[in-house]
Amino acid sequence: MANKRKTQTMNKLNAAFVTLLSQESFETMTVKELIDEAGISRATFYAHFDDKYDFIHRMETDLLTTLKTMMLDEPYELKDGSAIVTNEAVKRVLTFIQAHMAIVRTLMSPNGDARFFENVKKTAYAILVDFARGHRENALPLDKLPSKYVQNVFVGNVFTIIQTWINEDSERDVDTIFSYIQYAQSTAPVALLNISPKDLGWSK
Repeated sequence: MANKRKTQTMNKLNAAFVTLLSQESFETMTVKELIDEAGISRATFYAHFDDKYDFIHRMETDLLTTLKTMMLDEPYELKDGSAIVTNEAVKRVLTFIQAHMAIVRTLMSPNGDARFFENVKKTAYAILVDFARGHRENALPLDKLPSKYVQNVFVGNVFTIIQTWINEDSERDVDTIFSYIQYAQSTAPVALLNISPKDLGWSK
C-alpha cells in the first residue's frame, strides 16, 4: 500500500512538473507551485524529497538507471569476448522513452535541466559504444578512420536520431524510429543526402 501511494505521489508530481516547465524554467519554479499543481501537501513532498533539486535529481537518476539496465539486459556476446546490445534491447529503450516521452521531452527542453541532457549523452555513449565494438577493431580500416572515430560516428548517429525524435512534435512509433536507426547505420551519409563524394569534391 505504501509503495502504491508513493507511485501515485510521483505520478502527480511528474505530471505537475511537465505542466509547470511548459510555462517557466526549473530555476524559477518553486516547491509551492509544484505541490499546488500536483494537489499534494507540503508534508507529503518533504517526506520524500529534501527540495526541488533532490526531486529532479532522483527523477533523472531513476530514468537513466532504468535506461541503462534495459539496454544492457541480456547482451549478445561475440566470440572475441566483446558484447553488443541487441536489437530487442534498443526497442525496449525506445518503448520506454515513448511511454515517458512527456517527462523526457520536458527535461531536455530549454526550460528543463541542461545537466540531464549531458548525462543522457554520457550514458548513451557508454552503452551504445558496445554496438561499434561489435566489429572487431582488426576488421576496421584503421588506416582510414581509427576505431575511436568509428565509435563516435556510430554513437552520434544513433543518439541524434533519438534526440530528434524526442524533440520533434510527432507521433512516430517505436518501429519507425528503429527502422531509421537501422537505415542510417547501414547507409553512408552522402547516400542519405543522395549525393556522391565526387559532387562534394572529395574524390580524386
